[in-house]
Amino acid sequence: MQDKKTIRDLYNYVQDELDEIIVNNPKYKEISKRYDEKENLLKKLIGKDEFEIFEEFVDIYTELIGLEAEENFVKGFSLANSYRDESIR
Repeated sequence: MQDKKTIRDLYNYVQDELDEIIVNNPKYKEISKRYDEKENLLKKLIGKDEFEIFEEFVDIYTELIGLEAEENFVKGFSLANSYRDESIR
């Protein structure tokens, strides 16, 4: 289990590094602008309580996607290492 923790630490480190790169990417800025426009439109179309529920939904969905990305990284990293180890034998 320690190996997976180490891989998860690596994932989080890589994510932090990538976040800085991604935020400065013009494509990210364009998508973020579209997101903000739709969020503002949605705020006007539905009530405050409904919008808060929607925000909670987005937060939970984002958490789910983050967990899937982390698990995929751990599995992929572990699989790549096992293939490397097999190729050395």
